[in-house]
Amino acid sequence: MKYFLEPINLSEWFIFNEVCNFHFQESFLATKEMEIGDMLFLYVTNEDKEIPSGIYGNGIIISQPCLIYGERRVDVIINYIRFDNPILNFDVCIKYIKQFRSVHRIDDEIVNELLNTQLKNIMIRE
Repeated sequence: MKYFLEPINLSEWFIFNEVCNFHFQESFLATKEMEIGDMLFLYVTNEDKEIPSGIYGNGIIISQPCLIYGERRVDVIINYIRFDNPILNFDVCIKYIKQFRSVHRIDDEIVNELLNTQLKNIMIRE
């Protein structure tokens, strides 16, 4: 399994109104290396100053990347989402992740460190 970070701009897609439950399915931007079964961490960007930036949830990729209207996309089932505050806020994320502007793979070493902290409780939830 590989792990990816998906930045979400709330002015383009207000995830908190759209995702109504776990196992919600949505299409996200993708990279060529994504495969079925990989995990996507949902990172809300700081466009809306009232909502703190951070990782709010995760999902499992359920389709191979494909081009849709010139954008590479994958379908994702949301496994876990927190609506009130981030699982990991920006101050914690910045210690491990240096790029928050586009979807990208997260190094396995970084994921292992994150999983040994606060993220371990969201990995098994079904």
